[in-house]
Amino acid sequence: MGLNEKIQEFKMLWSEKLIKLGIAIFLIGLIVFLFKGSEIFDQLFLIMLLVGIVALLKVNFEFNRKVVILKDILVYYEDGREYHRAKITENNIKTYYKEKKAYRSRYKCKYMSINKFEIPIYSLGLKGSIELEKAIYEIQYKKNNTVIKNRLFTIPRERLIKEKFGNFIVDTIVTFLLLILAAANANARAFFLIAYLVIVSLNVFFLIKLNKFTPKIMKITKDVIIIDNVEYSKSDIKEIKVTNSDIVALTTLFKSRRLKMTGKFGKRIFTLGACPNSEFKNFRKDMIYENYESLYKEIVKFCVKNEIEYELV
Repeated sequence: MGLNEKIQEFKMLWSEKLIKLGIAIFLIGLIVFLFKGSEIFDQLFLIMLLVGIVALLKVNFEFNRKVVILKDILVYYEDGREYHRAKITENNIKTYYKEKKAYRSRYKCKYMSINKFEIPIYSLGLKGSIELEKAIYEIQYKKNNTVIKNRLFTIPRERLIKEKFGNFIVDTIVTFLLLILAAANANARAFFLIAYLVIVSLNVFFLIKLNKFTPKIMKITKDVIIIDNVEYSKSDIKEIKVTNSDIVALTTLFKSRRLKMTGKFGKRIFTLGACPNSEFKNFRKDMIYENYESLYKEIVKFCVKNEIEYELV
């Protein structure tokens, strides 16, 4: 190993581990508080204690993993043991979400495959998984001499705004009906009234933002990013922040895909549709820009090749 070869290590921060452990402990305490003093408390306490211990052990095991990158070699470890080693190339790595099932619930976790070997990068924590992807892009796009080709992207602005307006109508009707149904109970009525006002406000805010900041055309070349006929030269751009293409939101109400650029021109913000979700598909539109992943990769490639500071958010 050369003295100048940098070892990059990616694992969950202790702060994130403590937060997850804290959530587990809080839920156990909440259950104890709710059932304390009841007739079934004594019978449930031992079961809750055992479930809590198993949950804590599971959390500790799942997040005792790490990925190490040395030069262009990726090594995956579990509990201090090496499980897989592979060379990083331009096309042998993919990231994706898989649905995991818990008791009567489903949630999505992020994975990465390298030469078809699957790595649960969700166990590296949010910061660790994003920094890992960034390190891989540096190898794929910089060290492998990737060429930036002129790419033109057409954003379906009118469709995205129309779908958001449709979602606004649906959300307003549903929350209003719930408010009417809860009218007999004062506490429930107050809760749903607040929820109604919050949802309507967020929808209006997002609709205004979508209308104002969604471009129609984006073109990326080796030296310039062109957005609606406005050119942003690589020499004028200081930093770019772009939403990770793999981010999955609970609903399209709370998370949009965005591109932020700062430089000599000041700050520019562009919305590029909503993050994908698996909720309410039967009566809400996804508001997805289908070609976002290709656009996202071209933006990252532009930053890497031109040595522009960038952040995946």
